[in-house]
Amino acid sequence: DAEITIPVPRQKLSLSDIAGTKTYRLDVTGEVLKDELLFEKYRYRFDFPADKSGELLPVIFDRRLPHGTFKLRVKVADAESHAETIVEKVIDVPDAVNPTTATGDPGRRACPGRRAL
Repeated sequence: DAEITIPVPRQKLSLSDIAGTKTYRLDVTGEVLKDELLFEKYRYRFDFPADKSGELLPVIFDRRLPHGTFKLRVKVADAESHAETIVEKVIDVPDAVNPTTATGDPGRRACPGRRAL
């Protein structure tokens, strides 16, 4: 798995008002490339309440990727103003731990940083 977090500055976004509810609406579209070839595409919509505290809004999503090196290309767009940015990053996805082999017991899961008893 790869968990991606993109902090988005609130002051760069426009508020949406839908039936009296004010929100920040973000559209996230992306591609995962493996050896410069398209591995997968995805799309998400994030709605944040306007009264959420903090200067940054955390756009967090998870992609199930196998072990290897990938290039992520992510476009984050403000659904209200249509302002957008594109972020590219190369990531290394580590080999997943097999819970059965890590503990010797299929009913117990291994915890990173802990030893199985």
